[in-house]
Amino acid sequence: MLFFRRFCALAALATPLTVQAAPEKTMLTLSATGHARAKPTIMTAIFAMQDTGASPAEAQSLLNDRTARVSKLAKNAANVSFSFQDYDTWQQEKKDGHKEWGARQKLVLTGQESHSEALLTLTGELQHDGLPLDALNWSLDPATRHRLEQEAQSQALNIIKSDAQHIAETVGMHVGPFHTINIGGRFTPPYVGVSMMRMTAPNMPQRSDDDAQEVTVQVTAEIYLTP
Repeated sequence: MLFFRRFCALAALATPLTVQAAPEKTMLTLSATGHARAKPTIMTAIFAMQDTGASPAEAQSLLNDRTARVSKLAKNAANVSFSFQDYDTWQQEKKDGHKEWGARQKLVLTGQESHSEALLTLTGELQHDGLPLDALNWSLDPATRHRLEQEAQSQALNIIKSDAQHIAETVGMHVGPFHTINIGGRFTPPYVGVSMMRMTAPNMPQRSDDDAQEVTVQVTAEIYLTP
């Protein structure tokens, strides 16, 4: 019995202690914003079309006549596409107590910036015909916007990689693999050139060569740092 107790005691003393190991990796979270710029590639003119009549049918008929005249002009303009949008009707009471109906819709003209002269000429003709211009603006086509988004993403990721390397060297560690990457915050502000102005083609505003549009992308990443 004495021998058994001594054996158990020695066995207990010989059992190694369990020590909690320090983590081998450290998680680092970094964010960066990338920017990319390019000249606008699309030009858009927006017109307000409306007519009034004693009944909805009369207002609609007048608007249809105007739409037909506009369509004929637009079809003859090379390198310009057009569409009619946001049709609506309304009713209001005049000062003499009689009611009138109105019909309205938007005319949207679109063209490549490289063929802006044709669109500007058509815009002047439509204004001369009494059609009010709501806005004239420039934007990016989808392919160019996507390319700029990729460039901005690459810039933001390179910033994150550089910052991670600097931090790792400062604390005496090494940059490990990425754990997560979150791409968000894409933003392309529209450039509005003119609003609610009557102009003829020679007097139309010309976009400055330095007036590029900027795409911004926010990137957040989790990166492992290893000993």
